[in-house]
Amino acid sequence: MNIKKQQMAIAKVFGWTHFRTVPDEIQPDIERLEGQNHSFFLSLGFFEVPDYLNDLDAMHEAEKMLDPLGKDGAYEYWLRTVCYIPEREEAHGRYFYRATASQRAEAFLRTLELWENE
Repeated sequence: MNIKKQQMAIAKVFGWTHFRTVPDEIQPDIERLEGQNHSFFLSLGFFEVPDYLNDLDAMHEAEKMLDPLGKDGAYEYWLRTVCYIPEREEAHGRYFYRATASQRAEAFLRTLELWENE
């Protein structure tokens, strides 16, 4: 699953719609993803979508929604898998504190069965 598809899939879970890619004002050679989120100011304007694959804070916020859904056990399994930690190995939680935002994003999408193999 490519980076943009991953970012959009996570954003959709949190109510983002109508995506577009625009150049960054400061670095025009870098593209950023914008979308509409009606929970922001009840506006139809476009806002920058959180960079879930590079921002640990954004992924931490995303991870918070897994526990109420009862998905935290599945997330742990997928995070171990994405971080290549065998089930039989005692990991002492290191897959959580060493996992990158990108690894967390993949585990998140796999947990919610939104991951698409290409």
